[in-house]
Amino acid sequence: MARTDPPAPRWKSLSLPFQLPTWLAMLVGLLIAGPVLFALAKASTNWTGGEVKILQTVSFSLLYVFGMHFREPQQLMPRSTTTRIFIMFLWLYTIILTTAYNSNLTAFLTVVQAPSSMETVKELHGSGAEVSGLGGFFKGALASAVDPYLQALAERFKAYNELNVVWPNVQSGDSVYLHNRQFLEFVITTQFTRKGVSSMRIMKECFAPYNIAMALQRNSPLKRKFDKAIRWMLESGLIRRWFLESLRLSRKAKEQKDAPEDTSAGGEAEQSPSSGVIPLSIDHMQGAFFVIVFGNVFALLVFLVESCCRKGARKEEEEKEKKEEKELGWSSRMSKKKKKEKMMMTAAHA
Repeated sequence: MARTDPPAPRWKSLSLPFQLPTWLAMLVGLLIAGPVLFALAKASTNWTGGEVKILQTVSFSLLYVFGMHFREPQQLMPRSTTTRIFIMFLWLYTIILTTAYNSNLTAFLTVVQAPSSMETVKELHGSGAEVSGLGGFFKGALASAVDPYLQALAERFKAYNELNVVWPNVQSGDSVYLHNRQFLEFVITTQFTRKGVSSMRIMKECFAPYNIAMALQRNSPLKRKFDKAIRWMLESGLIRRWFLESLRLSRKAKEQKDAPEDTSAGGEAEQSPSSGVIPLSIDHMQGAFFVIVFGNVFALLVFLVESCCRKGARKEEEEKEKKEEKELGWSSRMSKKKKKEKMMMTAAHA
């Protein structure tokens, strides 16, 4: 038994419909489509003699392709056949991507994404967590195993005499607890489950599977009848059903003991989500709010950078104008001086 890791933040739901390689492939396609559109528009102008002039700029071509990825209607229609064919297949590509994204986004917004956790003995060995249990029985079982990872876990095994000392370590994630599955399911259901959400879980890999048998006297004539009855109960699922029913009753009894006045309200609260459609709250939509906040902050930073660049350019223009004025003033003074000298030379000659 190990701690259930907290779910992934809701704002990550916007990126979960696609895997990371898919996002990278879409980004590469977005960056390539803009220059390709620009190159086709430029080539069509040179070869066929006519294309929309604004498409012959890299900035507008990138903006045009970016809008197509967000299904933004583009009123500008290319003139050349080559560019139109490229735009047609680009529209088909973006429609498929956006439809797939929108279909998966609804599911990821309403369903909590569970993080990846250790489920095997090898992952448990690599985590470095303490292995705990009641008494030293499981330590001997781990040490006698053939698997080297189980033998290494025997060195980290720590025996306890009371369960109340073990649970805080397991809840903090510093330790895992070894016991049979039925007991662990009972403990999780009765002690670590609140409103249908469990803070503990059972790892998938079992290091020592075993069976439970009923002992009878040797050569007993009842053995075949008992075997037949037990097989019927196993195949029909009665044993599992009775066990789950006992877990439900135990959890209900514990809830009534802990909070008898809130039993009816709690039961209605647990059934309300499954009775109809779940409305999306701010917690579900926090990714969208993060996007708008990030966009506003980014736009503000770009505005500040543009203002600084504009001030620098304006300052350079002013300095250039002053320099030109000085040069003009110096040249005018020089021309006046030369004119005066010329007049003096003419007077002296006369």
